Amino acid sequence: MAPSTLIAAIFLVMYLTCLTSLASHASGQSTSSNTIRLVNGSNDLQGRVEVLIDGIWGTVCDDYWNLNDAHVVCRQLGYVRGLSATGSAQFGRGTIPIVLDDVKCKGSEKQLQDCPANRENNCNHGEDAGVKCTTITSSEIVLVGGSSEEEGRVEVFVNNAWGTVCGDDWDLTDATVVCRQLGYNYAVSAFGWAHFGEGKGEIALENVNCSGQESRLQDCRSSPYKYMYHCGHWRDAGVICTGGLGTSDVRLAGDNSSVHGRVEVFINGVWGTVCDDDWDLNDARVVCRQLGFVDALSAVGSAEFGQGSGDVFLDNLACDGTERTLLDCPRAARPYCRHSRDAGVICLRATEHSGMRLVGGSSALEGRVEVKFGNLWGTICDDDWDLADATVVCRQLGYGEALSAPGGATFGEGTGLIAMDEVDCKGTEDNLSDCAYHAMEDCQHSEDAGVSCSGMQPAYKFGQVRLVDGSSEYEGYVEVNYNRQWGTVCDVGWDKLDADVVCEELGFDFAIFTSESRDYNRSAGGPVWLSNVRCSGTEDRLAKCYHGKWDDNYCSHAQDVWVKCNSAPSTSTCKSKIKALNDLKNCSHQDLLNHLRHLCMFTGVLCLAHKVLADNSVFCIFRNGDSFTVLMPYLPGGTFQVNSHFNVSEMDFFQVWTLLDTFGPFGHLWTFWTPLDLLDTF
Repeated sequence: MAPSTLIAAIFLVMYLTCLTSLASHASGQSTSSNTIRLVNGSNDLQGRVEVLIDGIWGTVCDDYWNLNDAHVVCRQLGYVRGLSATGSAQFGRGTIPIVLDDVKCKGSEKQLQDCPANRENNCNHGEDAGVKCTTITSSEIVLVGGSSEEEGRVEVFVNNAWGTVCGDDWDLTDATVVCRQLGYNYAVSAFGWAHFGEGKGEIALENVNCSGQESRLQDCRSSPYKYMYHCGHWRDAGVICTGGLGTSDVRLAGDNSSVHGRVEVFINGVWGTVCDDDWDLNDARVVCRQLGFVDALSAVGSAEFGQGSGDVFLDNLACDGTERTLLDCPRAARPYCRHSRDAGVICLRATEHSGMRLVGGSSALEGRVEVKFGNLWGTICDDDWDLADATVVCRQLGYGEALSAPGGATFGEGTGLIAMDEVDCKGTEDNLSDCAYHAMEDCQHSEDAGVSCSGMQPAYKFGQVRLVDGSSEYEGYVEVNYNRQWGTVCDVGWDKLDADVVCEELGFDFAIFTSESRDYNRSAGGPVWLSNVRCSGTEDRLAKCYHGKWDDNYCSHAQDVWVKCNSAPSTSTCKSKIKALNDLKNCSHQDLLNHLRHLCMFTGVLCLAHKVLADNSVFCIFRNGDSFTVLMPYLPGGTFQVNSHFNVSEMDFFQVWTLLDTFGPFGHLWTFWTPLDLLDTF
């Protein structure tokens, strides 16, 4: 053929190709990669899925969205496969229409538009679906014999030959390395005993022992098969891999409730259950938080919500409660479990304590306490149940004071759920849900808790305080009212912050003294109600401070605490607690003297005042006999001491202030404390 004829033929082919392309475009046809895109990901391999349907770009709802759908999307975009299917708008909310819902790909489709799906939807953009894809194709490891590309017998390329891996010592850590090498995020299971059929040829590796940090199985410690003689292909190792568990890949089934049910996980296109071996509250917390609840109320087993079907995927879970998904938890390499052991959960919403009732009493004012979680009513275990807890129940129900807090199923045994255990109320809470408590772990309905409430409004305020046996209204032994009886407070754990709260509750500004030694000659009757009080100083009532259980201590009245408050409440606009220089606005000289009461510790001495410098070093002035000593660091770990022999009687607060300010720029955070015996000196 002449060169000119060849050139003409080439141009003719190009022309016809161009016409074909134009015709295709004019008729609305597009290549599959032009009808789908990923948006808002950190790279080209991930993002929110947007698809072209009937000439309109739109997002996809995450209902039923799973790894099979992700595989189709990723292959449609020219990648190898999907690593994970994301939901809940992980890659941001779209602003265009939602064009597909309830997508149910088999995984073999060429494009997402070929998958069964609904064009109508009941979604919002908070449910936009996304994917993460991979381009990894390993030429050194493959999975063979599985029902999908995510599972199978492990075969590796070692010493220029393909071979299987012996199942000796094969565990989930080894399987995880295999799955990551293949581009997946997790290993679901690790199998031995030729679960995916027996291989042929060489057994390439035996006694594999991965640390979990390796990037390839070939990098793990192992023994070449030629040195071992007890493994055959009946021991071939296998794995099941997955990209992960998205929000839509976990569900609660078997009880027609969104709050409780049998736990099921969607792995590689199949729903399966979880075994209850070692199933506990920490495992349940991971499930509930992944489903969007604030916490788990209970972890149940023995197919409490009915038996599932299909695979049991996970067994012997040992979550610590902080994991993102169940696949992040330690667990058995392979499950050995029946559906009669299917695990379930009862989850807790943020506003779950919407219902409370008293059951089995002779009137509406008494009975077994039952609380409602979701559509389930449950009882309360009587472990640590006391009058403070009963007071909160009566208050929440709108009754008067709590008369008693009986346990031992006094009002009869309940049935079903035991919702709360070891309830620990201070007695000041408005709702029982505000109290500390545990999920039930070791109780029976023979321990159901009850209350008896007064129909009248309480004649006393629960936990109110008073001072007794003092020479004035602003000093005395501290007493609190509990169970309609006054009792004292033990000095164990007691300090000036606790005394300050007492004085402020009584209408004074602060405490100028609290007992530091025990009065073994004190003779008093009545109970010692509280011990181990630890106030932060911000509480407005002593009962709101952390403290031990009411009426649960080994103290004597020799340990009763004594408090002396400042004699008259301040009427100035000066802040009651000085913590920064701005707090000194509108303070008089006397205000300052009254409020120099915050404790500073520096190298074991008590400071009259201290200052934090810009480099976080501290200097402080403290009393040394009849003089003030300034202690100031000059090197890390080193100090020098300046003895300024000012006579205490000649030095007032403002002179101390001036002296401090000479050591650094005015304006840093200050904290002050004046020893009680120096208040009058200043």
